[in-house]
Amino acid sequence: MDVTGYCTGAGSIINQVIVNPGPAIGSVTYNIIPSANGCNGPTTNYVVTVYPLPVPVISGPAHVCATTSDIYFTATGMTGYNWTVSAGGNIVGSASTSSVTVTWNDPGAQWVHVIYTNTYGCTGAGGTQYPVTVDSTTIGGSVTGGTVISLGQPTDTLVLTGKRGTALKWQKRLGEDPFDDIPGSSGLLKYVEIPASAGSWEYRTGVQNGICPLVYSDPDTVVVIDGPVARQWNGAKDGNWNRSDRSEEHTSELQ
Repeated sequence: MDVTGYCTGAGSIINQVIVNPGPAIGSVTYNIIPSANGCNGPTTNYVVTVYPLPVPVISGPAHVCATTSDIYFTATGMTGYNWTVSAGGNIVGSASTSSVTVTWNDPGAQWVHVIYTNTYGCTGAGGTQYPVTVDSTTIGGSVTGGTVISLGQPTDTLVLTGKRGTALKWQKRLGEDPFDDIPGSSGLLKYVEIPASAGSWEYRTGVQNGICPLVYSDPDTVVVIDGPVARQWNGAKDGNWNRSDRSEEHTSELQ
């Protein structure tokens, strides 16, 4: 038996703190023997039933994205529900039922807490606190560096700036075609390639922060013409007439 706090004693009053850590119902049987003038009376057995204190179990998402609203649950059929959340969240609606809706405003380590009275009328001393990790929302940022180039020449360096999260992939499209993923571009903050044909090419990046949804950057356009392009040149980079004074190295993708 897990019940503790009981012991033998004497006197007309039993005054003991009995503890049942649960989860099962426990009991203590006191054998009470009266005595007077040196004579013992018949033994009386007195059974004390000791109910366990409730330890709420919380279920719900433990890793969420800021600005989302999420639902957390605990056992039904109890009374006196009282939900609270850390400063980075707000409870939407009632905080006194078996479930609660929380809107998470601030990223970082947050929590949701509940306490209630069980069907035996017992209330846990501290309730249960459930940790929640909140990720900042994704920011796609912008791609810059688009220029006008001649067919067969590499683009200037396309650069992803202003993002929040990881650059999962680069994409490109010609004209109004659907965007296609660029193989091997995961994690790149800069990108260079030789476009396959003349036309207007758009480049963008897919960014994701933690478990928040993927967001695409603002795209930038590289115009490819089938002919020479007049570009300002002052030899600042090298002697290649096909490179302007603002060009970067064009021989490979840059990370």
